[in-house]
Amino acid sequence: MRLRETNKRNKIRGLSLFLRTFGCQMNVGDSSYIRDIFVNHGIFESDKLDNADIAVVNTCVVRQSAENKAYSYIAGLRRWKLQKNGRKVIIAGCMAEKSRNIILTHFPFVDLIIGAKQIEDAMPIISDFIKQSGIKPGSKPQITGSTSEFVPVMRGCENFCSYCIVPYVRGKEISIPPGAIESEIRKKIKNGSDSITLVGQNVNSYRYVDAKSGKRIDFTGLLMTASKIKGLKKLSFMTSHPKDMKKKLILFAAESAIMDKNLHFPLQSGSNRILRLMNRGYTREDFLNIVRYIHKKAPGIKISTDIIVGFPGESRKDFKLTLDAIKKSRFYKIYAFKYSPREGTAAYRFGDDVPLEIKEQRLKIVHELHKNIIKTEKKCR
Repeated sequence: MRLRETNKRNKIRGLSLFLRTFGCQMNVGDSSYIRDIFVNHGIFESDKLDNADIAVVNTCVVRQSAENKAYSYIAGLRRWKLQKNGRKVIIAGCMAEKSRNIILTHFPFVDLIIGAKQIEDAMPIISDFIKQSGIKPGSKPQITGSTSEFVPVMRGCENFCSYCIVPYVRGKEISIPPGAIESEIRKKIKNGSDSITLVGQNVNSYRYVDAKSGKRIDFTGLLMTASKIKGLKKLSFMTSHPKDMKKKLILFAAESAIMDKNLHFPLQSGSNRILRLMNRGYTREDFLNIVRYIHKKAPGIKISTDIIVGFPGESRKDFKLTLDAIKKSRFYKIYAFKYSPREGTAAYRFGDDVPLEIKEQRLKIVHELHKNIIKTEKKCR
């Protein structure tokens, strides 16, 4: 945590908070948690930055483009802060963890930094900040959530995919106790939500062992318990990892009336050589076997995926194998991205040898192929 000196003569009354979130659903869940902390201190959420007294920017570092967008947005907050006395700027999330010193050097107007590893301790950090800043909270408002909310089930990641910076900024994988997750779901339902998405960097690696009883619960068990909570109408999760995808999880998702029928798990590449370089922990054959099982045993489930094009060393043959895997999998959605080198990762040492124009060409080919698959699927219905 970094707390800057504030002018104690400037007491802030009737404050409102504006949240800007960059990145994944995990960040959305973290932003919701941060929002609830402020609301519990009598600080209302505003849907407009200009009406707010506190700006919280929750940042992402998965790709350089995400960092660039966040830096640009933070830079714009300098003028916003100067327009009204007593305004505060808080930077949170993965970029706050990775580039804390850069933020403090280039954006000296930032009042507080909460890194990704500090999110679970955000309550005392924010409470401390409010007290030390001379902020005078208002009366506690009733929290009303949207009909759909995110609930984290774990923190951190230990997969160490060679291209990914997340394990370094979010830390060791820790499964949140089932009781705490159930309590959070019930709280969201009480506040008006009836659709919950359980989130984590790799939700299906969830494992919790009760220290007293020794009872073990995996992700399927967690879903079974959560699905029985009164008032919950829809339950979904993301993101899952192919190496941890179990048949019992697929069958439960298919058979449960409350479970969402959209399943997201990233392929990333259809080439075994590239998958090894990515340190993904599964083969092309492993992935396609899961897809075939879903199509056979759970035909009502729609599969979405992530694809990275232009990973270091990706040849024309490697890319063709990815296209072939896409054709065989018949994804209903594809989130395709150009490889973005992240300093500090294993893949960063590989260099970035696929030219930008080739990456853009391959990205376009993936999108065109997917459009054709969707058209064909619609004709067959």
